[in-house]
Amino acid sequence: MKITRLAFQNFRGFREFSLAPSARATFVIAMNGVGKTSVIEGLAAAIGAFKTSILDRRAAPNLDGLLDESDYRRVWLHDQRGFYTEPDLSIESSAEWEETKVSWRLTSYSPATEKPRQVNPKIKWFDATKEFGDKLRPAAKDNEVILPLMLALRAKRLARGDKKPLDPYGERTSAPPERLAAWGSSLYLDIDWYTLRTKWTTLQDDLRLGGERAAATNACISSAVKEALELEEDPYWSPDEQDFVLTLPDGGPRLVGLMSDGWRAYITMIVGLAMHCAEINPLRANAHEITPGVLLIDELEQHLHPQLQLQIVDGLRAAFPKLQIIATTHSPLILTDAVGDPGNSIIRLDRNEDGEIVPETLSAPAGQNVLQVLTGDWFGLPTTYDDETLRMLADHRELMRGGPDKRDEARALAEKLRNRLGRYANTSIEEMVLSIVAELEGDKRFEKLTHEQVRQLRDDVLAKIKAQLS
Repeated sequence: MKITRLAFQNFRGFREFSLAPSARATFVIAMNGVGKTSVIEGLAAAIGAFKTSILDRRAAPNLDGLLDESDYRRVWLHDQRGFYTEPDLSIESSAEWEETKVSWRLTSYSPATEKPRQVNPKIKWFDATKEFGDKLRPAAKDNEVILPLMLALRAKRLARGDKKPLDPYGERTSAPPERLAAWGSSLYLDIDWYTLRTKWTTLQDDLRLGGERAAATNACISSAVKEALELEEDPYWSPDEQDFVLTLPDGGPRLVGLMSDGWRAYITMIVGLAMHCAEINPLRANAHEITPGVLLIDELEQHLHPQLQLQIVDGLRAAFPKLQIIATTHSPLILTDAVGDPGNSIIRLDRNEDGEIVPETLSAPAGQNVLQVLTGDWFGLPTTYDDETLRMLADHRELMRGGPDKRDEARALAEKLRNRLGRYANTSIEEMVLSIVAELEGDKRFEKLTHEQVRQLRDDVLAKIKAQLS
């Protein structure tokens, strides 16, 4: 299953907004407060309404809890010096599952006279809805249809849950009819490692009793962890330590409960997703490999060292190859995983002159290093240098504008910058470019150019230089 379109109207900070996620991975980037999390939360609400309505065949299914009062868009009215809350909001989504295409709209209406605002979500279906539901519901009985995973991970992923016992992991030898209910009731994967450990531990008891379903589930989890982390050995349960042990390539055997927040967050994500795959598609040791669906992740890089940031998308793709990933990120390292795969896309959110949030699809940063990604179109930072280096660079440009009388001082400072940066004004061409930059530095017209205009200007100048040299 893939999400093909998402559209908001008066949802949180969005007045009118739409985007079309890519089939494999879509990375949403933006400044804080521009709407990245709202994209994930809005799509999660739409998915929740979709799953609930598939199971609840009443004309008005119960959709309580999917939206709240803060989801209505608020507009600042200058003349009244106050906020106006839009009375209605809608989230429209389209998806494809096998040969079926389906669209639906989640809406809520609350008149301005209501204080506090009421939230009464409703769903309207379009396109082949009955056929879609008829295709999913029999899966609860025959276990032949592969159910799609549809889950979201919020940014807060490390809350310490109580170490409470959970219900046994279903029947030991059969696919229970509640698998469709488990699919419909699960939306956010918010459980922590200690809760997952308790659930995984119950599998060990079932395994000792010869449970067929437990064996398939345990194999699914172990395989997903091995593939995501590129481990050579299966994770195993230590009765003495009452924890699971992973043998990392560069660290030897480690107790998961004693690992760092970053490692534990990553492992918890993989184990939780694999458990859900095995729960909705039981009795399949390869459930993680064959389960399609949509995975929404807010701040994908959270808690992760740069090395793990470089690995996480590839790890998720290795363990769950059929999932469509829609994730927000502030990390340039995450974006490098978008390179080389036409099924990936990068969408940057920004505000236009009217303050409206608009999406822009960007190319993957092929051949770009981290600094180039940070200062390019993707994140748009003016610089990544420290204050002292910036001062030295400004002094050098000032000396270059000083003409021949300042040439010796400029060369001496350029040498200091070379020692500091590793490379600076090493050739006559670089010196020429730096002198042009120095002349343009104070021109306010240049500062108003957009990234696209600067890129076009650069191409024009380069073409003229090459023409003069030929």
